[in-house]
Amino acid sequence: MIYQGEIKQNQKSFLKKQSFKTMTTRKHYLGEHFISILINGKRKVKKSFLLG
Repeated sequence: MIYQGEIKQNQKSFLKKQSFKTMTTRKHYLGEHFISILINGKRKVKKSFLLG
């Protein structure tokens, strides 16, 4: 989870970076994947990205 709490402004910006570096504790699967932004438990944005 990136942020959990009450937002007091109309707009909130944030930056989250995710490393896809090969490690022995995780496996990356090639192909299409999705990421969603949930606000109050409701999906607001869903985007896809490709690992290849």
